[in-house]
Amino acid sequence: MALVLTDNANYAAIAEAIRLKKDESTVYKPREMAAAIRSITVYEGRCPRAEPEAVYLNAAGALSWSSTADISLPS
Repeated sequence: MALVLTDNANYAAIAEAIRLKKDESTVYKPREMAAAIRSITVYEGRCPRAEPEAVYLNAAGALSWSSTADISLPS
């Protein structure tokens, strides 16, 4: 693996991004950053359809579709 030079500004930017995603104020050392990034929960396992139906109905003005196809399933 090649050695790469970096500076404090890059580490500060990474640490700030971690803090924003995790909504915290932890001070990170470079060796702690990978674990902190891995611990960020991106999608908490919620199914989008678990949201109230009103959330989807409010988007009706922005999105619309129509279907005229008949669907039949084999018996």
